[in-house]
Amino acid sequence: MKSSPKARRKSASGKATKRRKSRTQQPMFPLMHILLEMAERERAAAPNKRPAIAGTISQLFEIGKKLQSDEEQVGYLTPHGSFLETVTKVFEENSDIPPKLPLFAALATLSAMLLSFRVQLRMGGSYVNPDLWITMLAPSGSGKSLTEKYLRQVAPVRGFPCGSTGAQFVADLHDYNRSFWFQDEFGAFLDLLERSDAHADIKRYLLLAYDGSPISRRTKKESIEIEEPALTILGTTVSHLFSQQMTAESMLSGFAQRFQYVYVDGSKEDPQALYTLEEEKNIAAGKAKWDEILNVPRHSMYTVSPHAVEAYTDGFRDLFGIDRDVDRSFFRRILWRAPRYALIYHFLLGKESSVIDAEDMAWGLRPCRVHLQDFRRVMDRFEMSTLAGILEKAERVQKRIQAKQGRAATARDIIAGVGGIKDATTAKFIIDVLSGRI
Repeated sequence: MKSSPKARRKSASGKATKRRKSRTQQPMFPLMHILLEMAERERAAAPNKRPAIAGTISQLFEIGKKLQSDEEQVGYLTPHGSFLETVTKVFEENSDIPPKLPLFAALATLSAMLLSFRVQLRMGGSYVNPDLWITMLAPSGSGKSLTEKYLRQVAPVRGFPCGSTGAQFVADLHDYNRSFWFQDEFGAFLDLLERSDAHADIKRYLLLAYDGSPISRRTKKESIEIEEPALTILGTTVSHLFSQQMTAESMLSGFAQRFQYVYVDGSKEDPQALYTLEEEKNIAAGKAKWDEILNVPRHSMYTVSPHAVEAYTDGFRDLFGIDRDVDRSFFRRILWRAPRYALIYHFLLGKESSVIDAEDMAWGLRPCRVHLQDFRRVMDRFEMSTLAGILEKAERVQKRIQAKQGRAATARDIIAGVGGIKDATTAKFIIDVLSGRI
């Protein structure tokens, strides 16, 4: 029996309503869905505290307004006449490899050299190793392996083999403690650490090494003890694959957050037919500068001058911002690398004293600024740029409501003024990110 026109209209209307409801229940985009889940978990655990993830996103939003190009960053990080300048100049003149890539590889090499000589820094009552954990994202074919090969000839340091099991990792760390771990396809390795039970032991040992805590492994046949584990790690990975290998949540709150990120743009130069990096004059130029660093007198313990402490404190506040409610752990992991970089720059500048001064610390803060900027660029691969656009629109709505009506914007105002935001939970999260309101 045929239904009446009225019944058909009612049925069609009901179906349309169901379709509309199903659409509004879908997350606007995956990153927002992840962030909302993280915020809700934090609210459930601490109802009267602002979600830390909201503060993290608000800081990344501000950092995104101050992004620099790779060319600006290379000049910003390179002291005149230093080993870094020589290395980047060799690459600029003899290849089309982006100079930012060898620059950070050289900084990691210097870190490994100081680590191998058991050099330490004392600051704030703590002993600090000059270890760096860096993940570098670069386009496929950008010269990551060629960079490592050049620096291995110019500035040889002891390498870390890294076995594929927890037992082998501990054995390798026992034999190659305080060495340099260079790992290609590092995004895939981080993914295994996050997802694979078979790699759970390696992840646990790395977390202990990150903190410098003792590592021990006992079997029926042997017992291995490592009192002061430390590694410098430089992992390289292809940029466009990284967001497929990692999740946004891992980047913002997981193991991957322990790393400092370097984002390398592809070369803007025309492809160079022949690389001449390994010509004798280029190898000799790099070796000569490396020998200068090796000849700088080394002390087993370095201290930090009061002026350097003041420079660090001022730089921390400048980079971190003034919002006391923002989760500090995320940014501290980056900014606490400044003293390590300060020690590295102390040697780059050829200084013989055992005291890190304000100039060293000022240089040490510069890579931290770049890491913050580059982390934001990495997160753009997880739709951070889309989120930034939404935040900018919501910020304009807030300002307009305040200017015209003299009140703070509500969730309803955000829904009405920002396309794509359809529910109150998302709108309230956006307000929380922008204003810190719980």
